[in-house]
Amino acid sequence: MLAFFPWARIDESFDVGAFRVAPVGEAMRAAPADVVLAARAVLATHGTIHPVSQDQIPLVFQADGNPTAVMSEDVLPALFRMGELLAFAALAKREYFSQRYWNRASFRLVVQGFQVGAEGGVLITARRRDGSSQHVISTGRDLVPRPAHAAQVELGAVTDGALLAGLVASQGKHGWDLTMDALLAFNASNTDGPDVTQEQEIVMIVGAFSRLFGVWKERETVERFAAILPGNARWDEEHYGPKANGIPLVGALAKGSSVRREWMRDAYMLRNQYAHGSQTPLYRPAWSLRDHLLLASFIFPLTVKCRLAETGAYGLTEADRRQIDAFDTLATFDHILQRESDDYSNWPWSQILFAMHGRRWVAGLKAQPSAPDAVE
Repeated sequence: MLAFFPWARIDESFDVGAFRVAPVGEAMRAAPADVVLAARAVLATHGTIHPVSQDQIPLVFQADGNPTAVMSEDVLPALFRMGELLAFAALAKREYFSQRYWNRASFRLVVQGFQVGAEGGVLITARRRDGSSQHVISTGRDLVPRPAHAAQVELGAVTDGALLAGLVASQGKHGWDLTMDALLAFNASNTDGPDVTQEQEIVMIVGAFSRLFGVWKERETVERFAAILPGNARWDEEHYGPKANGIPLVGALAKGSSVRREWMRDAYMLRNQYAHGSQTPLYRPAWSLRDHLLLASFIFPLTVKCRLAETGAYGLTEADRRQIDAFDTLATFDHILQRESDDYSNWPWSQILFAMHGRRWVAGLKAQPSAPDAVE
């Protein structure tokens, strides 16, 4: 049996809980020649847009076991959960409006059985609504080409290791089932796949917030979201963008609300429309559907980090706090617009995050106690 990430590559091995992720070249170094031949025949069924050495394809196996050993039925669910945790930790490190972009599709995990001496083809079992079907594909053909929207990534470079460690350490503890459900919903809403509509994505991604908090209603979701993020929500108010002067923000801010609170309320209302089957919702959101998806994809991993920080499983970094502080300002601009320049540094998103770095640095200097006057 082989478990592998066909669209990724890896330079150095690392452990994720009870599993090891290692490059084929390293993991199969001591394997018999006939096993290596059969394993490489399986790997060859997945094509890539840009050629990648099979030696760099990441294999996943039990850390204390054989990389080609058959995994029992009770181990396979844990394997796929590990894949979801790794994918989430990578999505949390994604950078928007830059070349460093990837999505859930980049971290597809494939589990394929094989038999030594039977390299003439691959048997694939596919789901059907009324059961399953089996298909035999002869060796030498690209069975599954890498989708154009799935970036080819190096796992170690794109994964937030501290977040991944915190997630692994939290498994099985109080509230973990809620967290895992929320991560699954978030990951599913971030494939960028053509077979998932943006209307479906907003239902899943807003639902991820509610599930994370273990609540079901709009008000509870909004309150829990606003409460869990640290710092003063209006710390950067003087740099808010045009949306702060429009409906509903201008009135809500005047009454003491915050951008983050109104954003989540708006997202939840929009989610409700699509979740209940409306394809032409009567509700007119203050944020566009695409901006909602962008902002939610940015802030949800930070929200999970805050949740883990409450239990001591993760420590918020300066970069995390800077991004949280920037969220309200980011949400007062429209981001999904056509630009004349392809220079990402000219986009409001990039400019706001860069400026926040400087503003927090200056604020930190001002917060330091002044040195006492020298006494002669």
